[in-house]
Amino acid sequence: MANWQLKSRYRPHSTTETHQYDSSFTYPAGSQTFVSAKRSFNTRLPQHVYATYNTKNTAFSHYAEWLYVPTDIGTFTRLGWLLGDNKGLNMAVEIEHRQVGEEENMALSLGVHYLF
Repeated sequence: MANWQLKSRYRPHSTTETHQYDSSFTYPAGSQTFVSAKRSFNTRLPQHVYATYNTKNTAFSHYAEWLYVPTDIGTFTRLGWLLGDNKGLNMAVEIEHRQVGEEENMALSLGVHYLF
């Protein structure tokens, strides 16, 4: 466990929040839980493996059928692998499982970034 970086956070909310696109719409803000783990490997190219679990319970999650869902709504788990550093070629693979209300989905993200 000494090589892993662990983080956690719990934020209770008891007030109301205003939706960022419609200031006339407010909803009760719920609690948020965040747990993450990351491990770095010192190889020829730097590598990182990470996992995160995040849940934010609000009344806003009843609108899961909307096409756009804010990134911090619902419950999601991510697993990922990063290859490279911030001075050249970076590649990443991430799988995400998300549940918002009764809606549930999986996503696979692949990314390549080259800085020169």
